[in-house]
Amino acid sequence: MKPYSHIRSFPASLILLIGVVTAQPKIQLNSTKIDLGTIYHGDVKKVNLVVSNAGDKPLTISRIETSCGCTSAKKSVPTLAPGESDTIEISYNSTGFEGKITKAVTIQSNDPAKMYVDATITGIVTTELAVVPKMSLLNFGSSKVGVPSTASFVFRNTSPETITLRGVTSADTSVRAQIGFRTINPSDTITISFTFTPRSNSLSDTYFYLETTSPRQPKVPFRFMYVGK
Repeated sequence: MKPYSHIRSFPASLILLIGVVTAQPKIQLNSTKIDLGTIYHGDVKKVNLVVSNAGDKPLTISRIETSCGCTSAKKSVPTLAPGESDTIEISYNSTGFEGKITKAVTIQSNDPAKMYVDATITGIVTTELAVVPKMSLLNFGSSKVGVPSTASFVFRNTSPETITLRGVTSADTSVRAQIGFRTINPSDTITISFTFTPRSNSLSDTYFYLETTSPRQPKVPFRFMYVGK
């Protein structure tokens, strides 16, 4: 008897079936951790995430979700052939955030081994001008509709360089401040007076921007509110 003669050969059809069963898409990211570094408050940072199909069946990306509304992701190609790659553009809007941030982008695909894969986005949001004392929302107070009132706030230059203010802008045209060109040295403060004239019996909640000559943060956002009565 020949050695191993009792072991039967696999039929070609069974070998083909095994090949079909094991063939599958395989999602692969160029990075699962993206560090945005220092982000100046108000900036929108954009990065590209490369998604590849390392498998031998078409990879279909069915959904991309982000952990908050501050982060968005755009995909262009829903299906990737074996060996094909595509770029997903990720945008992070830092307005309203401060300090260390951690956000996530979750990609859902037909990869049976990893139906969901995450990419984590980190960074540190900082600012060159800060309100003193520290407040996340500047309350202008209340005033009668059509009657102008004033509110004043103190701002500090937190950067190591001198900053020159150019003006104040806001989408809410009922709020005004005349400051002209004023220079603030490092660690120094400046007091700015605002005039607001409510147009309706309601709460207004939006942003104004201190415009500066700094190339790092030419527009510094501050959230404010007031009430018409």
